[in-house]
Amino acid sequence: MVGIITPFPCVRIFCLYTGISVAFIYVWHCTLFGSMLAYAGQAEAKNRHGFIPCVTATPVSQAKDRNWLYRAFMTGGVNPADPHNPADNREHAGMAFFRDRFGPVLNKNWVKCVVLTLFAGYIAVACWGVTNIKEGLEKRNTANYDSYSVQFYDMDDKYVRACVRNKHRMLAAYLLNFSRSGSCAT
Repeated sequence: MVGIITPFPCVRIFCLYTGISVAFIYVWHCTLFGSMLAYAGQAEAKNRHGFIPCVTATPVSQAKDRNWLYRAFMTGGVNPADPHNPADNREHAGMAFFRDRFGPVLNKNWVKCVVLTLFAGYIAVACWGVTNIKEGLEKRNTANYDSYSVQFYDMDDKYVRACVRNKHRMLAAYLLNFSRSGSCAT
């Protein structure tokens, strides 16, 4: 949203539309994700398949005699007759790692201090960067340093720009005088 305060209308409009789009997508994702999460919770409670919700998934403990393709794609959930069966309630390795290894490390006070210090440093560098933003485009930075066009851009800035600026000033003065007097005479 910093770009909205720039004097260039095209940048201002782009930043305004981008900001509105990001805000809309944020609200859209919050509402869509919440509704999809509720729907997935209801399907999981009914032992429905994750990709084909009209099909009930067979618990792993009841699918021992089925072929490997069926066991790979159509099993899951919990057996309602035996909800504490270890075959249906296997622990996920990622969940166990974050619970047993990563969680205790994050709960240490010195780790919390390091994380907060890193975040504060990141915010400080970001604020410093925002204060040092320079407006404009240097055309020489759009080409490789060894390109022949860099020399052209340098000579264009040195010799042509000064002449063009003077002509623009003369044209602006002429048009201003024309609009005041209503005639071409100066």
